[in-house]
Amino acid sequence: MNLQKISADFNFKSAKILSLPKTSEAYALFANNFEKAMALSVDFKYIFLDTNVLLNYYGMSKSEKGKLLDFFKLNKDRIFLTSQVEKEFLRNRLGTIKKDLDAPLESLHKDYQSSCSAAKNAIKSYMDSRKNTFSNDFPSIWEQLQNVSENLDVLLNDTDLNAAIINAGKETTIAHKNISLDDELLKVASLFNITPPLSTEEIDIIKKDYDELYNLYEAGPAKDQWKLVFPGSGDKKEKPNDPYGDFIIYHEIIKKMSEFDTDAIFLTNEKSKSDWINSDKSPIIHYVNKTFSLTNKILYILHAEKPLKVSFENIHKRRVEEGKATLESTVVTIDKKNGYGFLYKKDGNLYFNKASLRVPEEFEGLEKNSCLTYSLNKNADDNYIATNLKRVFYNFADPNFVVEEGYISEMYVAKHFGYIDCDDKSLYFHVSALEDSEHIGFLEKGVVVQFIRGKDNNGHEIVRLMRLAVSIAEVNS
Repeated sequence: MNLQKISADFNFKSAKILSLPKTSEAYALFANNFEKAMALSVDFKYIFLDTNVLLNYYGMSKSEKGKLLDFFKLNKDRIFLTSQVEKEFLRNRLGTIKKDLDAPLESLHKDYQSSCSAAKNAIKSYMDSRKNTFSNDFPSIWEQLQNVSENLDVLLNDTDLNAAIINAGKETTIAHKNISLDDELLKVASLFNITPPLSTEEIDIIKKDYDELYNLYEAGPAKDQWKLVFPGSGDKKEKPNDPYGDFIIYHEIIKKMSEFDTDAIFLTNEKSKSDWINSDKSPIIHYVNKTFSLTNKILYILHAEKPLKVSFENIHKRRVEEGKATLESTVVTIDKKNGYGFLYKKDGNLYFNKASLRVPEEFEGLEKNSCLTYSLNKNADDNYIATNLKRVFYNFADPNFVVEEGYISEMYVAKHFGYIDCDDKSLYFHVSALEDSEHIGFLEKGVVVQFIRGKDNNGHEIVRLMRLAVSIAEVNS
């Protein structure tokens, strides 16, 4: 047993590099055993779980929960949680239950009522705007529209359907009402192996190295960032005050691998950060090199859904329309006369034109700070441009958006941005996201706000719309 400590020579930032023969050996070992790793073969005695694999359980369907629990029970002796994962799970568990299970179920009927109201208002608005045309020149069509409106009221106000939706929410809530105390996952997780916490000295080294690596990552050109990515590098924007969790987890894992001279598997449900695995779920190759240079062993970092054969989809969250556009940004300049504009992008704003909108007629309504989803493509000159654009109208009254609540953890008044603390994350916001610009002066650390999440031009979650959660009088007091 090798009792290795995290040090200047044993850490991700270490200057150790693999020779050509060692690189070839590492890649051959990785490739030869990859299928076994994907099958979670019993040959692997160390399976580490990311915190999200545990927390995502609470939003899963009953059948998928059952499959995940069965795997955990059957393999509890070879499943490991690092000390950092244990802390994160316990710290975020109750909040996740409330957000991913309780809140969506409690709003089932309220959301249905909102959707009914929106449908009726849409029909009414259409009929009001076209009444003169239809009632005078097409009376038979007008009569049919009136029948549609009346029948819609009857259908949407159906007593049995409303009662069924209310009962569905109640039944599921009742079935889970004691989950905070009587939690099958918590019981099973208590049987897993837990690694001992790193020492204060080791944590200090990890944090110092993280800050130095992140400065290099941030300063590097966009085309080279894939070479500079490291575990947790995607957390800096969401958790600016404490982005170190994933980097600590990585070092806890390699310490255990070195201690027992073993290969290992790390299962994560990461979706967007691309700092454990690539966005297409393929491995980040320089992690293979780095881990092998430190431990002479292979760490298989895998997206959990395929090897576990479960879906981590949160069935309780509202589904928002998914299109081809995967990125999101705001208009910085718009030239309506010539039919083009630019979207904000940190390393160079993106050109778009009227024809690149899915609905070209929306172009005339665009203005500075209008929000658009888009796809990233290249033009004939090999320059990046925005295509397949669609305008997004964030609205607190729209039932398709989830309204959340949190408090401002940091506020940089001079730079017009800050962070909201929510679910162990700090979500970035710019003051332009404020629903009422006259309230900018009330934004300060500790103020409670309501907000709607969106994405930035890198796919990271940020605040797209926010408002004070309390009255101005309360804020002043």
